[in-house]
Amino acid sequence: MMRDELCHALMEALYELDVLPENEEGAFLGVYAVMDDLRAAIQRVEHLDLARSA
Repeated sequence: MMRDELCHALMEALYELDVLPENEEGAFLGVYAVMDDLRAAIQRVEHLDLARSA
């Protein structure tokens, strides 16, 4: 479950990075959105791990 969550988040991140807008502002916003998505996925996995080890 945790591996699937992280793999899915990474695949989405790679896609989003591949289709970043050409303009600088749009690219920066896209990169920050990807970072936020990855951070959220890591937090979900941490919660899954805590629940599993409890």
